[in-house]
Amino acid sequence: MSKLNIYIVEDDPIIAITIETALKKQGYNICGNTDNVEEALDEIKETNLDLVLLDIQLGGEKDGVDLAEILDKLEKPYLYLTSQTDPHTIKRVR
Repeated sequence: MSKLNIYIVEDDPIIAITIETALKKQGYNICGNTDNVEEALDEIKETNLDLVLLDIQLGGEKDGVDLAEILDKLEKPYLYLTSQTDPHTIKRVR
């Protein structure tokens, strides 16, 4: 079975490194990572990936929910990774 190619979108460098290290230890391939929506979109469109791990809170004008809406249109699978639990964010995610 081939390794899953995972792309990470996370703006906290310590969390990004922790996620990447844990996934590599489990045999996954990290095919890229970034901390912003614009770079993520450029790289995701050019990368053969199986899954995007997506933080909701990102620096910049657009956040992870905005990126998820675009990923839906591109038919790219993603999972949110977040500590956000406020009602407004939960409503946007749904």
